[in-house]
Amino acid sequence: MKTWLKKFLLKKNLYYPARYSHLFTIYQRLFKPAEIKKQQDEIAFYQSFLPSCKLIFDIGANDGHKTEAFLAIAEKVICCEPDTTNFHLLQVRFRNKKNRVMLENSAVADKEGISELYIHHPGSAFNTLSSKWKNILQEDNMQKWNEQVNLHKHKP
Repeated sequence: MKTWLKKFLLKKNLYYPARYSHLFTIYQRLFKPAEIKKQQDEIAFYQSFLPSCKLIFDIGANDGHKTEAFLAIAEKVICCEPDTTNFHLLQVRFRNKKNRVMLENSAVADKEGISELYIHHPGSAFNTLSSKWKNILQEDNMQKWNEQVNLHKHKP
């Protein structure tokens, strides 16, 4: 039932607005306290070595998981995310925090220009600009983090 509901909501573009709503936060507090504890532990981890500050950059923000933790430490977070699927997710997730979260649909590298993005699949945390990381992920043709990783080039 849960899988069917998620697929249905994804098809209707309602899953992420619901997933990142105040109502879902209340649901988690009531029925998923372990998830809330994980989030609190992650915030405590970052606070153990990052002092409160005005600004944090989240480079390769992916789905905004760390951005959410950084908001407990910084007044503002700038997210850079080149993957369009993840970027749209970030737009939905932080739609009510535009004064604290700035989103950039771009990659960050050691030089200016256009680069190839290696894609595992849209929205994947494996997507990268680094050919070294790509090679590490693919070198032994084995599963990493419970899935086979094959990346292909994608030019923006």
